[in-house]
Amino acid sequence: MDELIHIEVLDRHGQVAARHVARTLPVRIGRAYDNDLILEDPYLAPHHLVLERGPTGELEIVDAGSRNGLFRAGARQRITRARVDPEARYRAGKNEFRIRSSAYAVAEELVDAGPGRLRPPLVALVSVMAMAAVVLLDVWSGTFEKTELTKFATQPVLTMLALLAWAGAWALAGRLFSGASRFAAHVTVGALAVIGVYVAVDQSDYLAFALAMPGAQYLALAAVWAILAWALWRHLALALRNAGRGARLAAVTVASAGIGLFVLYTHLEQVDDLNRMAFSTAIKAPAVRLVEGSEAELFFQEAHALKSELAS
Repeated sequence: MDELIHIEVLDRHGQVAARHVARTLPVRIGRAYDNDLILEDPYLAPHHLVLERGPTGELEIVDAGSRNGLFRAGARQRITRARVDPEARYRAGKNEFRIRSSAYAVAEELVDAGPGRLRPPLVALVSVMAMAAVVLLDVWSGTFEKTELTKFATQPVLTMLALLAWAGAWALAGRLFSGASRFAAHVTVGALAVIGVYVAVDQSDYLAFALAMPGAQYLALAAVWAILAWALWRHLALALRNAGRGARLAAVTVASAGIGLFVLYTHLEQVDDLNRMAFSTAIKAPAVRLVEGSEAELFFQEAHALKSELAS
């Protein structure tokens, strides 16, 4: 008797909707009632494909001459005959399926951490509170006049509302594409991204002041790009059932496009604004300064020399 063959019909999320066991080969699949596996799909031929042993004994999948063809999921090249890949998803008509033998090794079971582990809602709540604290600290440190306490709270509240709307949009996408919203996880990812961006920008100001290096803003842009790419990838991984290399590529592409547009806008703004000073405006505590600045007398000497050069 041949080894048992399992034909797994997948739903639109890539999960197993039905599993059929074949005990003998060949296995004929189609709409006709004389097939070994009958699938109700108007785009499927009466006799669409066959599973059989090849000349070397390997399990092969063969197109039985259908009009709509046989493909690997996501590919455009039509299959006429190919060795069965247990990791591949095949498409015939509007059906996607996977073929595995009874010898296929499944992964080990996931470890159940038990009730003592932090739950996603609690992690999300802690992340949101940490984000609000970071935003509030940034507002407070950048305020140099007497301000009412309610004004300090405005930006953190608006940031939290924007975060909830952002996470809600991703949760809705997850419900549509994978059947699971994972709202708390999306909130956590968004909050961590906001914290990362604020910290990166603030630390670049300290670096620019400490080392007299206005170019530190480009380091901040690189850090923000990495944070955005990570956040988009995590959102996609949570929203899609089988997010792989495509999700990572999409995250990097979108983050790169966003940072590129920001740099272009900043450059054009600087070109149009001739009064913009080409030095960092970050002012921190003197103890942070690691590089001595120019003496005032030397500055005016260089300015006088430049004036003479321009006059000539």
